[in-house]
Amino acid sequence: QTFDKIIPEYRMRNVIYSLKFIPKSEESIDWKENIKVELLGLLLNESMAQLRYNDGFAIYGVGSNGYYNFELSQYNFSIWFECLANELTEIRKEVENYITKIKTSKIDKETFEKAYNSLKTWYSYRYSNTNSAIQQRLYEYYGKLRKIKFFC
Repeated sequence: QTFDKIIPEYRMRNVIYSLKFIPKSEESIDWKENIKVELLGLLLNESMAQLRYNDGFAIYGVGSNGYYNFELSQYNFSIWFECLANELTEIRKEVENYITKIKTSKIDKETFEKAYNSLKTWYSYRYSNTNSAIQQRLYEYYGKLRKIKFFC
């Protein structure tokens, strides 16, 4: 039996929801603005997690992102997930509410801190294997060894 002929024995009730927002930018952005865009993407992700864990919706495969496309000079924000078809209308309203909260800076502190900590973790991980970070760790390690006095 080939993979393309496998048919589930039950009717699939999930639908895929995807939302993209791609505004054009007048000029290219700097690294600080790029970090803000990434933070917005993580705020979207945290908000979508709240739909599942706090609001109790049956959503799965949740994902979202925010990034700046330097080649096309445009922002890219995306949300996607699977949900039950009968909950889609209500979920769309909640997604709009979360986006409005983000736009108007009415995000609760816990959501912001989760997104901010995710961003810090991501950047510290990306930085942790650079040559300068490795040199710094070696300097700190061997610098401590020099301070140890050995007595015979």
